[in-house]
Amino acid sequence: MEKLNCKGKLVTKQEKKKEIEVMSKQMKPNTQVNKKKGASGITLIALIITIVILIILATITVNFLFGENGLITMAQKAKDMYENAQKEEEQQLAGAFGKKFSDYNGQLRVEGTNIVNQYGETIQLRGLVRY
Repeated sequence: MEKLNCKGKLVTKQEKKKEIEVMSKQMKPNTQVNKKKGASGITLIALIITIVILIILATITVNFLFGENGLITMAQKAKDMYENAQKEEEQQLAGAFGKKFSDYNGQLRVEGTNIVNQYGETIQLRGLVRY
């Protein structure tokens, strides 16, 4: 027995069953696809926790670098101490040699108990040598 379908076409019982099977398969969700999507996704909570941990690490790093006893501050203090020590040493040497030690340009040598410059002149020390 043939019947008309909604499109006005004549359909047998077997064709009607096949059509119903096809429609029911289309209506069922594909469970394999849904499982794959859920397994590979990242949750919002995991993302928020990761961001919070990164913010905490960034805060600790910035404090370590720029804090009161941070790396940058300590390096600046060490630089200042080095420059002050260098100035003090130059002042002591200038008092001992009568002029800046750097004016001799590293051309001094010791001969016996005397300090001699590059021209063979003996340098007189003031204040450091006691007789």
